[in-house]
Amino acid sequence: MGSPAPAELQVLTPLLGDWSIATRVQSAESPGQELRFAGQARARLAYNGQFIQLDGSASNGKEREEYVVLYRYDSTQRVYRRWYFSSIGLVSEFVGRWDGTAKTMTWTLLNPGPGRTGVLTDTLGPDGFSTDVVYKDDAGKVTRHAVLTAARMGSPAPN
Repeated sequence: MGSPAPAELQVLTPLLGDWSIATRVQSAESPGQELRFAGQARARLAYNGQFIQLDGSASNGKEREEYVVLYRYDSTQRVYRRWYFSSIGLVSEFVGRWDGTAKTMTWTLLNPGPGRTGVLTDTLGPDGFSTDVVYKDDAGKVTRHAVLTAARMGSPAPN
C-alpha cells in the first residue's frame, strides 16, 4: 500500500468535502470590469491518501471550465506542492508555505509566463476557504486579480 501520508498534509484537510464556489476576476486589460463565475467542487483524499484531489467546474453563463487541483506535501524538499489542470488548457505548478498562526497557505507559481509572477493565498476555515490570486508583470503591476470564495455545501452560499 505504500508509505503513510505525511502528517503535514493534515493542514490541508479542511479542503475535504463539497463546495459551492464564487469567483470574481479583475484584469488590467479591462479596468473597472469584473467577471463573475459560479461553480462547485469536491475535494477528497486520493492515491492512497498521499494527495488531496479537488475536482471542480465554474461558469460565467457563457464559458465553462472544468479543473483538477492536486495538493501534496513534499517531505524531501519540505514544501507543499499544488498542481492545477483545466479544460481550457491551463497547467500550473506551485510551491506552498504554511502559516499556522494565520491559517494561510501562500503558493508561488513555478511556471509563470514570460515577464509574470503569480501568488495565491489560501485562507482555510472549517466551513469555507478563500483564495486570493495575484498575477503581476515584471514592473510589479497587477495584471490579474481574482478572489475565490468557497462555502461548504449546506452552509450559506458565498457572495
